[in-house]
Amino acid sequence: MRLTCPNCSSEYAFDDTLIPACEQELECLDCGRARRQTAALLRSAKHRE
Repeated sequence: MRLTCPNCSSEYAFDDTLIPACEQELECLDCGRARRQTAALLRSAKHRE
């Protein structure tokens, strides 16, 4: 799965099974912006691609 930072547009590829079902805070390694993310939101975004 690919995830794009909404702040700086950096892209990251990772295994979406690593995101737990509960809400998780993800931090961009380039700009440092943090956001809350859930596995369900990631999966719904994946289906829209």
